[in-house]
Amino acid sequence: LEKWFETFIYNVSLKKARHTGVLYNPIFAVSRERIRQYPKSMYERLLREILRCTSKAHEGVAEAGHYLERAWKPMFESDMPDAIKCSGHFGQKKGDEVCCNQSTPSKPVRIELPWTICREGRPLCSGMVDGSGWGTCMPADL
Repeated sequence: LEKWFETFIYNVSLKKARHTGVLYNPIFAVSRERIRQYPKSMYERLLREILRCTSKAHEGVAEAGHYLERAWKPMFESDMPDAIKCSGHFGQKKGDEVCCNQSTPSKPVRIELPWTICREGRPLCSGMVDGSGWGTCMPADL
């Protein structure tokens, strides 16, 4: 996936994609300005790759579509370092229960991705809903 991002998506790293999360369906809204932040040639190259991977010679190989599905959100979501996506408060670690009262004693939900834990400058994860959305790292003084 990282090599594919480097090859086909300009100025979006896999690290950013991990922080912004994934949009698992092709239904979303995006402004003209966000679309135009990338050159037309990038979209043409992506289209050629999708067509190449869906041709009869590559039947059953859906990798480009799979990767592109994971690229939409990090491509078009704004770069807002104050709004890092999260599943845990500063000080938690991978394997701890997620924030925001999403666990129950009978069904604990664990932090799986360490980069989704808030940093010291914005230590509180707020609004995370397991199965439907990331939380947002917030300042401690709110």
